[in-house]
Amino acid sequence: SQAKYKGTGKNIRSIKSADPIRVGLLPNCFMVRKDDFKAAGGFDEKYLVMFEEADIAEKIKNKLGKSIILLPKAITFHDVPLPVKKGRDEYLGFRSDKRVFLTARNRIYFMRKNANFLQFLIFLLIFNPLNIIYYVLKFIQMKKFRRAMIYFRGNLAGFVL
Repeated sequence: SQAKYKGTGKNIRSIKSADPIRVGLLPNCFMVRKDDFKAAGGFDEKYLVMFEEADIAEKIKNKLGKSIILLPKAITFHDVPLPVKKGRDEYLGFRSDKRVFLTARNRIYFMRKNANFLQFLIFLLIFNPLNIIYYVLKFIQMKKFRRAMIYFRGNLAGFVL
């Protein structure tokens, strides 16, 4: 299995150098100086879970003019249980109705806060509709009709948050 950091598409295990890599997005296991965290305004509490790390990275980059750096040789642990079987709703990374709702809602909220006009327009017209179709169809395929509706409602809620 290849470990790739989505922000760069680089195969982390194949990087020979320990040199830091400047990235555009922050994974959900990170370190930040306390002073920078406070100066950026800390976490936006509206997120609850999902996208709060990416949001703080955007604030650190934009408010403080700092770079987000990935250390390829660093090992991080994220204590989240892996799915047991493919085909179950946990395979999509959703272990609760609340997580389904918050993932959909927070994606919209994050883009509203952090994307420029063109990025948000592309997101609204291309990426998000495809994303909604994918997840709703997956939930329907798994006979998780309630979760399909929750995901759809989460998307709508992202516009009023």
